Amino acid sequence: MSLEASAYALNLQRCEDGAELSQAHKLLLLILANHHNPRSQDSWPSLPRLAEQCLCSEDTIRRSLDYLERHCTVLRVKPERQGRKMLTKYLLLGLDRRDLLAKKLTELASGKGSHGATLFSPAERVAEGSQNSPERVAEGSQKPPERVAEGLQKGSKVSGYEIENKESRSGTGTGTKAKGKEELEHHADGGSVSSNGNSQTNPNGNGAASSRMAKALAGWMEIKSALRVQLGEDLWQDLIRPLFLLHVMTDGKSLMVTMPRSTKLAARIRERMFTIQHVAQAHGYAVLLSWYPDDQDMQRMQREYPEIYAQWMNAAKDVRP
Repeated sequence: MSLEASAYALNLQRCEDGAELSQAHKLLLLILANHHNPRSQDSWPSLPRLAEQCLCSEDTIRRSLDYLERHCTVLRVKPERQGRKMLTKYLLLGLDRRDLLAKKLTELASGKGSHGATLFSPAERVAEGSQNSPERVAEGSQKPPERVAEGLQKGSKVSGYEIENKESRSGTGTGTKAKGKEELEHHADGGSVSSNGNSQTNPNGNGAASSRMAKALAGWMEIKSALRVQLGEDLWQDLIRPLFLLHVMTDGKSLMVTMPRSTKLAARIRERMFTIQHVAQAHGYAVLLSWYPDDQDMQRMQREYPEIYAQWMNAAKDVRP
């Protein structure tokens, strides 16, 4: 611990280039000052230690460090090679490297720095924020006549992801003709397409949606198996085994995965989200986290997605996939 570094961080009201300093940034600076070594003139706490002492996630620490480094307050020095005791060092530029700070401020003043503009000033920020954007307003007010003119029948509803035809649901009318994936998305609620192009309703509700859900479920099982190998049995039992597939988006690649309603367990799972997303991307999917479903969600799942509902019933019997 360095008293000089603590005094520097405590008295710092703005970043070295004049940018605003939030409470989170101030707390991070105080923690770095607490780890400061006056002999080597640096701090080298690990990222998990910083997150633990700041009571926030590692992603928040990374964003704060990016901000402080961008505004000439902290400099990260990464190790040249990996190994034991090879940690990232943090320099307080206003205390440890005043020569480097002066060089960075000169570059910013001349427009050659990372900002690509002159030094930060509150007046310039206000001017930038007060600019009007009539082009964006004009874009938002436009109507989509092209989608309406694609041959949608009366009773169809245009949404952000798919087209739902109420007549084809009840089996009393014919659906719209489409090509490729759009034709399947039109019957995502369980309808099927006959050989002459008319829409038919499957009484069991098994259509493109059921096929998409079954494929997503198989993909999720492969992801869990791969995570079991990569994370190990202990972490897999604690973090991955309680995760279950609840829903798949209409693109067929975004999986809504649920986790127990425990904040501590959720925090541990989110710490491993980089690994989970990396494995999911290798299988062609993206993972979105949500809480376990309530009674209303379970009823809807039983009615619309029997495959996923069966997975939950097996989980209740400790026969988890």
